Amino acid sequence: MSKNKRIHPRLLILLWIWAILMFVVVDLFRNVPEFDRVRPEWHTYKKMRLAAHRLVDEPSDFAVSTPTAIARTLGTELARVDRLADFELLVETALDESIDPRVRGRSMRRIATDFAPAARDVLAAIAFRGGESTKVRGAAARYLARAGAVTEAERLADDPCLMVRRGARVGLAELGTANAAKALLDREADDALALILNPEAIPVLADAAATNPAACAALGNTKSPDAVRPLVATLQDKGVHPRIRAAAVDALGRLGRSEALDAINAACQDWHACVVKKAELARQRLTYQQ
Repeated sequence: MSKNKRIHPRLLILLWIWAILMFVVVDLFRNVPEFDRVRPEWHTYKKMRLAAHRLVDEPSDFAVSTPTAIARTLGTELARVDRLADFELLVETALDESIDPRVRGRSMRRIATDFAPAARDVLAAIAFRGGESTKVRGAAARYLARAGAVTEAERLADDPCLMVRRGARVGLAELGTANAAKALLDREADDALALILNPEAIPVLADAAATNPAACAALGNTKSPDAVRPLVATLQDKGVHPRIRAAAVDALGRLGRSEALDAINAACQDWHACVVKKAELARQRLTYQQ
């Protein structure tokens, strides 16, 4: 009897733990469609989904629920969006909250690319929609900026949501106009600024090259001969911080312009080690390209 009395409290504790775990599991999987939307691509997915369906007494058809089948279905949906040429159908797909966010994102990208003037109102409606998912809003903000809506993109670039803010800033970098570059500089969005490829932003980037290494990186991305002069000026200015001068000589190496070779050679004899290291790499790159 004494032995049973010692075991009984342990069993009681185990029963309580079991009850709590069951409550958590039921609460987690009670909404099977939401669970399906997550679609974890683990080797245990099949067992987890079957358990979720059993908990809510719903039938489960694994012919369409395995990770391979889901990936195949998603690929089909994405390919269908790529084939669509009808603006209204693309808009309908982008606005439908029941569709996978990746498919909606592909639709928004098509709208921004092929129907830029008419796309702004649709993308703005999604990006500023309060009840929308942050992932979809972020994609809408990105493609809204890419479509040329700089004013709206600037508002979204200050959004409280990180994903929306990041999407708008990346879209501004992909647009790459002078106004877009200025908006990124004003917000100190160096990660996005370094993604600019558009030569239209060179005047704005040139003004910031002496104080911002991301502006130097963006000048190197443009592959334009007009970017050589501001980069060389930044490199040769001994009053500029060595980290920025190193970014300037690295950008000159990526530009691949022979007129920058003299400045790069001179930088190989610089007094600061980080500038010398980047200059030697730039010289090797430029020599290999020639």
